[in-house]
Amino acid sequence: MENIDLNTRTLQRPAEIKDYVEEGSHEGKIEEVELKELASDYHPSGKRVAVMIKVKVKDGHDNKVSICEFPTYTWDERGNWHKILKDLDMLPEPGDKFDLDDLVGLKVKVLVENVEKRGKTYSNITKMRKISNSEFDLDLV
Repeated sequence: MENIDLNTRTLQRPAEIKDYVEEGSHEGKIEEVELKELASDYHPSGKRVAVMIKVKVKDGHDNKVSICEFPTYTWDERGNWHKILKDLDMLPEPGDKFDLDDLVGLKVKVLVENVEKRGKTYSNITKMRKISNSEFDLDLV
């Protein structure tokens, strides 16, 4: 919640609370990264380990919105986790360790496509790349 007058006695509930953004390209900042165990229809155990990458971006109305990507944790070069790290120029050499916290605070440009599941709209990050400070909108900090 931004720019709230703490002296006000009248509050307005928004007509809509969005946790998705318009499709297309958005600048953002990675605010959280962690491993999560998620349900999966494609794994024999019915579960998969994913890397949750939460990115804060602005929607078309200048509101800050957090969107997430959940690539399956795998070092296979065909996997999305591998592709994301390669696109961010952060793919470790074989045998090297990678600290998830190295992604937190990274300024990125994401490509978003929206999908609807069970009557709810979700923003999927389909591509992510690192951007420099000179390219970045400092209002997202």
